[in-house]
Amino acid sequence: MNRLQKYVSYAAISLVAIGSSSSAWAGNCLLPNFAGGWKAYVSSVSGGKLVWASCRLVITSTGVIGNTTCPTSLGVSGAFTNAKLSIVSSAACEFKAVFKVAGVAYTASSITLSDDHLNATGVGLYGSNAFTIDMVKV
Repeated sequence: MNRLQKYVSYAAISLVAIGSSSSAWAGNCLLPNFAGGWKAYVSSVSGGKLVWASCRLVITSTGVIGNTTCPTSLGVSGAFTNAKLSIVSSAACEFKAVFKVAGVAYTASSITLSDDHLNATGVGLYGSNAFTIDMVKV
């Protein structure tokens, strides 16, 4: 399997995982559904290696995400700042988020909240690089 086929396979597996979550096609999610504490895992590939950050987040009922510090796989912590969550589609429980990690701007263009509002999964870009985000309510 060549490199492109592997990436396409990984993308397909990710799409199946997102689509098969108990995602809210039943819908009508609002920003207050995200209010509270979350553990978020942001993953990407950089220089051919998997890189991740693990962040403890507090989200307000208006979608503001508090500043925090996130340990990374690089052995250093990065500041998580300037974060805001907004609704893309209430009916599909789809949200988007913008934030910075260590000063780098990220846009999670599609985050789907599960029906039970305890998990969320999404994808996005920082620069020309893609990343995934997985969140668990804590």
